[in-house]
Amino acid sequence: MNKRGIVVFVAAAFAIQIAAQAAAIIIGYILPWTKWTITAAALIVTAWAPAAAAWIASKSSQPPEKDEGKHEIEIVPESKRSVLAAVIIVALVYAGIYGIGSKLGWFKADWEVSALTVDVRVAVEQMGLDVEQIPPPAALIGVGFVLTIVLGPTFYALVCLGSELGWRNYLLPKLLPMGRVRAYLLTNILWGAWLAPVVLARHGVGSMGWVAVLKVLAMAVVFGTVLCELWRRWRHVGLTAIWCGCFLSNASGVWQYVFQNPDAIWGGPFGLAAIIAWAIVALALIALPKRFSLE
Repeated sequence: MNKRGIVVFVAAAFAIQIAAQAAAIIIGYILPWTKWTITAAALIVTAWAPAAAAWIASKSSQPPEKDEGKHEIEIVPESKRSVLAAVIIVALVYAGIYGIGSKLGWFKADWEVSALTVDVRVAVEQMGLDVEQIPPPAALIGVGFVLTIVLGPTFYALVCLGSELGWRNYLLPKLLPMGRVRAYLLTNILWGAWLAPVVLARHGVGSMGWVAVLKVLAMAVVFGTVLCELWRRWRHVGLTAIWCGCFLSNASGVWQYVFQNPDAIWGGPFGLAAIIAWAIVALALIALPKRFSLE
């Protein structure tokens, strides 16, 4: 096991991410008019910090021919079926989460999408357009779902690629010699901990911020297991990036406007309902026979 490469990767990933978040906070405080731009830049740096950390670690590790984690990097899936499977399965999981959750009272459906209508109205007014031209709620929901589906395997997958190149494509194969369960748990716990500064930067360092961190850490363990198992089976980082992108697109897309989450524990894309749902998906994927292929 390449312990030096592992330590260098983890240290570099955390250092780059924390430095980016700290710089965004400091610059945003000194130059408040640049806050949005600096925050966006920090998020881009954060997204690709694991890829940069993997490159740094690879330069400081043992010779490639002795590195058990060395393998060919595949970015673009050869089969459209694998992309379609990711889009459909992730969407169905969220449909189940919000559908069942709304019946149990964990979510409250808002088919008028009041919050989305307000956001669209503000955007239209800022562009100097006629607010009377705002589409009806049904059209907004339809467009929102289309964007959620399209952006998942494209824009969001590109955002996730930097993370997957580090956590799944570099770190995971280094840890697999210690056993699948331990490798998955360690990879995902470190991944969740690495996301903590981003969560705290958004929610603050109060009690709500730390509750959000715990939710993200739990989701990192269960959904990260899905990504780890996908990588172990097919050794395709592009495929795991697409699954991660579809997850992010659904977690931050129109679902949030259609289904409100009055229950702080069960509700939301990182609530207990979502965590349980993805734990079931992870176990189902692990239980699939080896001959089964998503491609």
